[in-house]
Amino acid sequence: MYYVKLFLLGSTPRSVWQIKYNLPSVAWGTLFPNITLLVVISTFSFLFLQTLGLTILSLTALGYSIISPIINGLAVMTFFLFYQLYKYLFLYVYQQPSSSDTGGLFFPKAIQHVFVGLYIQQVCLCALFFLARDESGKASSVVQGGLMIVLIVVTVSNFFLVVFVFLG
Repeated sequence: MYYVKLFLLGSTPRSVWQIKYNLPSVAWGTLFPNITLLVVISTFSFLFLQTLGLTILSLTALGYSIISPIINGLAVMTFFLFYQLYKYLFLYVYQQPSSSDTGGLFFPKAIQHVFVGLYIQQVCLCALFFLARDESGKASSVVQGGLMIVLIVVTVSNFFLVVFVFLG
């Protein structure tokens, strides 16, 4: 792959030097959406996240693990593998220039991305519960829809708590 990249992109001596000797940097615009989607769709078990102190992600786990509990094991495995992958990439592959270092200010932005995904997921799930009908045409999941409304309120309150803590 290295030689293919060198052949296709190395048309000048400067570009060949760039390919050979410069380390790549992180493409935050493509990293955030992928991880956010994975966080929102797949969830961990509620207690696992509470022990790690990740209350925001545990809210997602509580909402989605009831519907599809098999996802929890797959999510734990996926996030462990992503942790190992990005740990390696950030330590040995990526280069973060001093001019683009933010001192951790990307974390509140990433949390806001996760919250937007949570809002969309929870509103759609709430609508799905309220629109569900049984064989006789009566609403069959009103209680679950009500619980989703409570979960949306808890998520919004946690969002304001995070905004207050990180943004003052």
